[in-house]
Amino acid sequence: MFLFPKNIHAQQGALNFESDLISIGSISKRDFHIYYLHFNNQSYDTVKLLETHVSYGYDVVYKPDLIQPYAKDSIGIRISKDLLKGPFIKVLTLITSGSPSVYSVKISGNIID
Repeated sequence: MFLFPKNIHAQQGALNFESDLISIGSISKRDFHIYYLHFNNQSYDTVKLLETHVSYGYDVVYKPDLIQPYAKDSIGIRISKDLLKGPFIKVLTLITSGSPSVYSVKISGNIID
């Protein structure tokens, strides 16, 4: 007698961000903080972060290469206050080995001086 499970499927790694819009609030030009976009991998597979694409006005200063199954991690960004003025909305696009393979996260804030 053979027993076969009814549902067999491969679960690819998938990232789950706290939100698809990250609001960092008001920022002074004298503020040199690094802001972190937190996420987790809610799957059995490791997710490889292949590429990051940034829009004008900020840089990625920290990113993991691999996100282990069920691990939490983050991506660190630094806003270029010399390039941005007043309110802004920027987009960070991530290309991963998971499914979905492309993620877009909006970053909003306001340079106050």
